[in-house]
Amino acid sequence: MKQTVKMHYLTKKNSTAVESVNYFILISADSHKNMLSLPSAFDLANSRLKNRMWGFNNRTKNKSIIKKNDRVVIYTSGSRDGGRIFIGYAKIQSVVHEPTLTEKQKVDSQYKAQNSLPTIILYLSNVNFLKSPKSIYSIKNKLACIKNPESSKWGAVLQGGSLKIGVKDFEIITA
Repeated sequence: MKQTVKMHYLTKKNSTAVESVNYFILISADSHKNMLSLPSAFDLANSRLKNRMWGFNNRTKNKSIIKKNDRVVIYTSGSRDGGRIFIGYAKIQSVVHEPTLTEKQKVDSQYKAQNSLPTIILYLSNVNFLKSPKSIYSIKNKLACIKNPESSKWGAVLQGGSLKIGVKDFEIITA
């Protein structure tokens, strides 16, 4: 009996199963476009990348499928300076589904006017800032995730905090 358990453990330990990698756009939005005392989408995203932490709330899309080793690109929405651009990319180091209060407070901690604390925290690794931020307008016609780039409503796909994309879109954005 002990040998069987040991062999089973070794088999599992030495397993070469490869888990698939997903790709996402993480979207940072202006806190409030008319309240200039609150941080812009660009400032929030920049801070999150530097701190290697990103928070999701209960309504964020894809919160149940994003996982360790997935790749993300960072998009800043909004109409303020630094809006509507891709600024960087990273790898998900870990996902904490039940963060402590201390962990929750670390996300966006430099900004006191925080709407709510995150319910999920993504820890980032391999953080890279793009050499030149990329405007969504310069590449939207090439991205498969934007189904109808000529429509006046094309930007609606970039609402909800995150968007699952394909590897080709990831490569276009990070090239």
